Parts: sequence; C-alpha cells; structure tokens
Amino acid sequence: MSQDKNLDDAPEPPLVQLKRSNRQKQSSTRYTSDEYVTLTDGEELECYRESMESEERQKA
Repeated sequence: MSQDKNLDDAPEPPLVQLKRSNRQKQSSTRYTSDEYVTLTDGEELECYRESMESEERQKA
C-alpha cells in the first residue's frame, strides 16, 4: 500500500515542446502519383480471404 501512496507523490516530468521542421515539403519529381499506382499495383492478392479463394490456391 505504501507504494501506491508514493506514486501519487511522484513529480510529473516537465512538458517538452516538440520541434517542427521549417523546410518546405517537396513532392516527388521522379514519378507522378499515377505512375506510383502503376508501379505498386502488381495484381497481387491483397488479403487472406482473396488468397484462399484464388484459382492458384485451389490448384495446389
């Protein structure tokens, strides 16, 4: 029980202000957003249920 009382008396840590970057954000100049979709959409199965219902799974 004495430990619980000690927790109530513990000093709170001082609040620290977070630092924020002042740099300007730049969009990617390598690919447009449409090209990113093309690069990442490899027609791969996206969830467990899809993979379990796929034709490849049924062949195995």
